[in-house]
Amino acid sequence: DGRYDHPLMRDGFGFGPRMCLGARVARLELESAVSAILGEHFVSVVGDECYGIKNHASTFPDPAPSLVFTPIISSTSTRS
Repeated sequence: DGRYDHPLMRDGFGFGPRMCLGARVARLELESAVSAILGEHFVSVVGDECYGIKNHASTFPDPAPSLVFTPIISSTSTRS
C-alpha cells in the first residue's frame, strides 16, 4: 500500500529543523545496545523464507523473521 511510503514517515525522530533534539543520543544508545548484544551472540533466522518489505510509519520485513540468539561461549570471558 503506497499511502504510507513517504520518506519522512520512516523516521520516528522527524527530519530537518524540527527534528527531535535527542535523536542522535537515542541512535547512539541503540547502536551501543545492538553492538553489545551482537558481540556476545550469534544471530540466526529460523526457516528459509523470502522476506518482503512493508512500510507503515516504519520500514519492516514481512513476514517478521523468527530470530534465534545463541550465546557465544568464550574461554577467556570471566564474569563475576
